[in-house]
Amino acid sequence: MRRIFAGRIGFIYHISIVKQHGKKTEIIGTGRVYLESQRLMLRTPFPSDAAAIFSYRSLPKVRRYQGKALATRKGVNALVKSAAALKPNTPGTWYQLVIISKETGALIGDIGIHFNDEEQSELGYTLSPEHQRRGYATEAVIRVIDYLFSELNKHRITASADPKNRPSLKLLERIGMRREAYFRKSFKTGKTWADDTVYAVLKHEWPGLKKRHSTRNISAKKDKLTK
Repeated sequence: MRRIFAGRIGFIYHISIVKQHGKKTEIIGTGRVYLESQRLMLRTPFPSDAAAIFSYRSLPKVRRYQGKALATRKGVNALVKSAAALKPNTPGTWYQLVIISKETGALIGDIGIHFNDEEQSELGYTLSPEHQRRGYATEAVIRVIDYLFSELNKHRITASADPKNRPSLKLLERIGMRREAYFRKSFKTGKTWADDTVYAVLKHEWPGLKKRHSTRNISAKKDKLTK
């Protein structure tokens, strides 16, 4: 027999699927996460999300900055499958969330969280080109950063982008992340080596930045990015 247990903290749900063997309980799946912001829902992907993710991940303008690994059906299917099997906040793993529009229910992008260790995480994000320039990426990244600091008690969060991807750099700077490093020819996309710019924010810096964001109409900000 399978049962689902859900615990809620604010708008965050951690769900475990278990199988009952008499008095013994076996956990067979755990860690689905649901986050909400003003216009978006961010959640662990389902297998049925793979087609929507592939539809934008496979676009040339998207894979330009990400390489080919996640631009194939096989890569996307593996991404979705791994997210469903993982427990959030497991050191050394990437955990994926999809971005859903509350208004339309459409899947419009995804965010990856790399749980480097117990205290640091890295973000990666992709927004479908047809949904850019509406502030969705800014809203989603702010919500995930708040989750990592407020709920998972992370000390430091980083994100990196190709310096040629100006919209992505502007997003990180708009959120309040600080540029900390520039690495030359350190990231390989296909057969090409690209430069990498690293941004970061610390937990003690976030309350002030969050207060600034709460007084700003982020929907007026225009995002055009593929990181």
